[in-house]
Amino acid sequence: MDETFRIGRVAGVRVGAHWSLLLIAGFIGWSLAGLAFPRLAPGYPPIAYWLAALATTAVFLQSLLAHELAHCIVARRAGIPEHGIVFWVLGAASRLEGPPPSAAVELRVAAAGPAMSAALAGGFLAFSRLLVATGAGRLIGATLGWLGAMNLLVAAFNLLPAYPLDGGRVFRALLWRWHGDEARAGMTAGRCGWLFGAALVSGGILDAALRVDLAGLWLVPLGWYLCGAARTELPGRRAERAELVEQVRPAAAPCP
Repeated sequence: MDETFRIGRVAGVRVGAHWSLLLIAGFIGWSLAGLAFPRLAPGYPPIAYWLAALATTAVFLQSLLAHELAHCIVARRAGIPEHGIVFWVLGAASRLEGPPPSAAVELRVAAAGPAMSAALAGGFLAFSRLLVATGAGRLIGATLGWLGAMNLLVAAFNLLPAYPLDGGRVFRALLWRWHGDEARAGMTAGRCGWLFGAALVSGGILDAALRVDLAGLWLVPLGWYLCGAARTELPGRRAERAELVEQVRPAAAPCP
């Protein structure tokens, strides 16, 4: 996913966003202000819920940035240059300019993101419990609790062993280390990723049909994306991917 506009640099890493980020940011803000916060912390005026929703959305996006920065920083220390981070409708993605040199490096790079999200979840949830225990700041406690729960969800979802999720990359690294064949490990992780993506697409459509509700349809584009990304690891696609990387790398290297 290419960026539509540049945000800047954080820790030396280029950060940009696709226009579709506005869709998910708007949806999160609306759902928090109109649904979640009035239920979790009743009794506040609407303006308070909207201000809390805007602040929470901004902090959540920064949490996603921290997740991706962890990948980039660990990759940089291992000698893998990064092209940048792009926010889009399904979250954020870091783009590295080369394959990992070893299974151990891939394992460290892949695990760094979920570890960061889990650490953030622990911090947010701890502060939320503290506020609830003291009986002060119910709305702030609700925002911190939501941020903690969402970061925990991000960590858990990304650890699923389905490529290109972080867990799929961890799975590929472990298989690579076990039998020493990177291509074979990639194909196994790719098949798992494709099956998981197909299950999300099917589940989203089935949920919408049975419940006569469009809420489950958000799983369809997510599953479609995972299927497409996982196919790059399937037989006949790795050579195409390698050729594409060789064509793109020279133009991408002078990251301004």
